[in-house]
Amino acid sequence: PPRVAHLAEPLGDPLDWSTWDTTSPVEVCHLFFHKDELQEIWKAASHDNGGQPTPRKISHLDALNAHLWSESAMANNIVQGNVDFNFPMDVRKRTSPPLPDGFVGSTVLPHTATLPVSTLTSSIGEAASSIRSAISWIDPSIVSSKLNIYAHDTTPLRYLRINMALTSTCLTSWLANTFLDVDFGVGKPRFFDVSLMKMSTMYVAFPLAGEEGEHWHHRGVMIV
Repeated sequence: PPRVAHLAEPLGDPLDWSTWDTTSPVEVCHLFFHKDELQEIWKAASHDNGGQPTPRKISHLDALNAHLWSESAMANNIVQGNVDFNFPMDVRKRTSPPLPDGFVGSTVLPHTATLPVSTLTSSIGEAASSIRSAISWIDPSIVSSKLNIYAHDTTPLRYLRINMALTSTCLTSWLANTFLDVDFGVGKPRFFDVSLMKMSTMYVAFPLAGEEGEHWHHRGVMIV
C-alpha cells in the first residue's frame, strides 16, 4: 500500500547463484578447540606482530568467528571478491530501554560483516575487527529502525536475509547458554549435539562441559 511503501527495506544485491554448488557432497563434522587453542587464536586477533594489544577491543568470540570465517573461505577456494560473515545478533541489551531478562520472545536480528577475501585470509586481526565494527554499529536507533521496517513489511518472505553461498559463512553461537550446567535429575549432561542441514558454510558453536559458572573459552568449544 502507498502509505507504507516508503518503509519497505530496499532489496540487496541479487544472489550470485554461480557460487552455489548443490552437487558437491557435504557431511556434518565436529571440530573441537581446546582452551589453550582459543587463547592463541584470541592473541593472534587482538595483538599486533610485536605482541602489543591493538587499540580496538576484540573478544574471544570475535577472534573465533574470524578464524572460522577465514578458514571457511580458504577451504572453499575463494580467492577473489568479497566474502560475508553472517551471524544472528542478540539485541536484548541494545534496545531503549533494554529488554528484561524475563523476556521470552526472539531477540536476534540477522547481521553481516564483509571483507575482501585477500584481507580476510591475510589478517585475522582485520577479520575480527570487521566483525567487532559490525556489532558496534548496532545501537537502539538501528534496532528501532529495523523493527519498524519489519513491522510494516508487506511481503516479508520476498527475499532471503542470508546468503548461504560458498562466499558466505554463517555461525550461530550457543556459547553463552548454560544448558550444560542444568541437572536433569540424573546429573549434568557431559555432551550436547544438534541436527543440522548439510550446508558447507553453516556452523554452530557450543561450549564443552566444565565447572559451573566457568566461562566458555576456559572450557573449550565444539563447532558443528
